[in-house]
Amino acid sequence: INLFVIAGYGNHIYSSPDGETWEARFMPQEDHLMQLDLKDIVWDGSALVAVGQNGMILRSDDGMDWHIAASGSDLNTVTHDGSRFIVGGHNGRMLTSTDATTWNYSYMGDDNYYIYGIATNGSDYVAVGQTYILYSSDFSNWNAYWRGATSVDTAVIYDGVQYVRTGSGIMTWDGVSTYLERSGSSLVYMMDHLILSGNGLIFQDFLMIFIGMELIILQ
Repeated sequence: INLFVIAGYGNHIYSSPDGETWEARFMPQEDHLMQLDLKDIVWDGSALVAVGQNGMILRSDDGMDWHIAASGSDLNTVTHDGSRFIVGGHNGRMLTSTDATTWNYSYMGDDNYYIYGIATNGSDYVAVGQTYILYSSDFSNWNAYWRGATSVDTAVIYDGVQYVRTGSGIMTWDGVSTYLERSGSSLVYMMDHLILSGNGLIFQDFLMIFIGMELIILQ
């Protein structure tokens, strides 16, 4: 499959084969759904999952036909760690699924954790959001690092060497102790093949892509 997929305001999803011609793939007719937004989308090689407000989880096998898989409290981010989908949201809530159909609930240990991004290096996990950065080596016990009461980190990825997050400034992190701050929340920072800024990050092979309204490429 070669397809661009965008998810965003009003729970709308669009797809395009070339990035120029776009077609609506999911446009809810219910007023309460049209007032909500999708916040993130991910592809694991066989299924697409999009998540958003009111716990909306949408699933698709091809980016064109979408089905509501679950709903609940607000969800902000979704990733895939190689074996399962991981969804993060408000109040320390997380969901996991191996098939994007059956979802299991987990709790990070504190209602003050608002998660906007999750990344893994294959063994450890980093979650970012409001006020805290969280780190876990087993996905069960989370260590919280205080970032400041007004700090909001909007995305995090692992680029093969280090974690990179963006939001209230740009920071790289080895996942354990070493932090490197770079000032500016909406400035573009370039480091070899890395380009990061604003609300979203994608790393694919040797390219990192900034996104404002979540977009991914299926190959």
